[in-house]
Amino acid sequence: MKRWGLLAVAIAALALCGPASAAAPPVQAQAYVVESTVDGRTLAARDADTSRPMASITKLMTVLVALERLPLDRVVTVPAAAARIGESSLSLDAGDRLPVRDLVIGALVPSANDAATTLAVAAGGSVPRFVAMMNRKAVELGLTGTHYRNPHGLDEPGHVSTARDVATLLRVALRNPVIRRYAGASRATLSDGRVVESTDNLIGSVPGIVGGKTGHTSLAGWSQVAYARVGGVGITAAVCGRSPIAAT
Repeated sequence: MKRWGLLAVAIAALALCGPASAAAPPVQAQAYVVESTVDGRTLAARDADTSRPMASITKLMTVLVALERLPLDRVVTVPAAAARIGESSLSLDAGDRLPVRDLVIGALVPSANDAATTLAVAAGGSVPRFVAMMNRKAVELGLTGTHYRNPHGLDEPGHVSTARDVATLLRVALRNPVIRRYAGASRATLSDGRVVESTDNLIGSVPGIVGGKTGHTSLAGWSQVAYARVGGVGITAAVCGRSPIAAT
């Protein structure tokens, strides 16, 4: 994901340093947006309001909603549905018990699907009820191009967002100090001593990055949202739908 991530930062850097009238940079993505948090201006965009799959960027909403209902030190049980979800995971087994903090770290740092699903069941009682909470939160935040079907971001019909919506979601999520800490962490340590690494190569390697989230599925392509702050100026950049072939 490194080249894709650096592309997002290149867009943000141009917006920070270049004149407001500069031409939009060439970006190999279906959609992107770069926004200033100083005055809310859109500095560059392509299809920023078109709904498309957003992959694991979903987990920003999952953690945001879960933390409204769960204290970090609560110990929860991993349900069978989480243990069998597959792909990126913490290798959790049904019946495992661990604190919410570990699940938040798992969802935001290594982008673990089993961690996100466990949070959903713990906070909502079931995945469908939690997804309904996610969709209510999206309406509350004015994310008009967003609809959730699951808490992890794997491809599912109707599970969509927009570049502009995920940029807004990241800014809101980063107001939560727990999300801000782990969405900006290159690695973190779980309560059992395991160290997990971030999927986002921007973090810890590019000055000014406050936090972000990556995502990739076959339908979503490579996607990323990041917030950078340099010299008192904040920039949010989201890129959605770049093909893996173009990233080589």
